[in-house]
Amino acid sequence: PFITSVAMTLGRLGLNVGPALLGVIIMTGIVIVSRYRSSEAFRVTCDRLRLQLPLLRRGGVLLVNLRFCRTLSVLLEGGVNIVSAFPLASRSTGNAWIASLADVQTEALKGGAPLSRVLTEIPPLKDRVPGWVAVGEESGELSSLLSSAANRLDDQWQRYITRSLGLLEPILILLIGAFVLFLTVAILLPVLSLSQSVG
Repeated sequence: PFITSVAMTLGRLGLNVGPALLGVIIMTGIVIVSRYRSSEAFRVTCDRLRLQLPLLRRGGVLLVNLRFCRTLSVLLEGGVNIVSAFPLASRSTGNAWIASLADVQTEALKGGAPLSRVLTEIPPLKDRVPGWVAVGEESGELSSLLSSAANRLDDQWQRYITRSLGLLEPILILLIGAFVLFLTVAILLPVLSLSQSVG
């Protein structure tokens, strides 16, 4: 049967090509990780692309905003001045692209620009954080406003994770079920065909 032929062909390809393909994938991964660690420009490019991928963008942006707000709030609460705290909080996001943009914008901050305006020049942070920061700057309660923003972002992050896992579970079940069905049909069809021919 056709399905059985397809299954056998895939099996042969897996035995013949699979080890070489796996080796290529592993070597490519090693090269990418090595370059990511050694090249700042490559790291910035990868982190920028990571925040622009359609399926990962929302979660990635939520996470970097959460980390930024939480860290900046703690630093300001501990007495660190805003010029020193801003680049540190940017690096705490774990995103080299944001850190590089923050290093550039720190000069504007030193020149007297308000933090809320500086944040609008950093694409991943410009949608959620500047409003909270502007209110905090006007009220003189920047640290507490950032802490409140971090708490709200944390709630959004938890909901995002819950929804993503809830969506991923049925998809995985369907894929595994389809694979098992394919193998079952590929095995049973020759048996049924043989029994019919014998009968």
